[in-house]
Amino acid sequence: MKTVKADLCIDTSRVELEGFSQGGAMIAVLACTRPGVFRAAVGPSRGGPTAPSTCQPIPYLGSLGLHDVSGNSQATQTDAFAKWDGRAIESLPTAPTGGHVCAAYKGCAAGDPVIWCSFSGPHTASPTDSGQSVSWTPSEVWPFLSQF
Repeated sequence: MKTVKADLCIDTSRVELEGFSQGGAMIAVLACTRPGVFRAAVGPSRGGPTAPSTCQPIPYLGSLGLHDVSGNSQATQTDAFAKWDGRAIESLPTAPTGGHVCAAYKGCAAGDPVIWCSFSGPHTASPTDSGQSVSWTPSEVWPFLSQF
């Protein structure tokens, strides 16, 4: 951040993170170990051995394919972020065959929403719905990030 701020004119109140798989693990660590530095985080198919054990509330969008690594689920991707925001963990919708579904945890503070996106597919950064050639991810992630 020091280098970016020194080299570029940026709005430091709107620095956001996104990382796929192991990159998702890294953004979770950064978001949680540097509270107040990042405004929001997106972790598509977050993987890796590192998972924060505590975190200040932060807007977070996580996604995962139904055919990803066994054992990964809503519980490993977004539940902790909802819990850190003081919300009860709930079962959110699972993607229909060939599609995706995104849902917000109920009760999250307006400034710190937590979104879970389930999709029918494998471990990929650019999942597509059946019959589509373009990933649905940008149409879900951009509105999420642009609200901050």
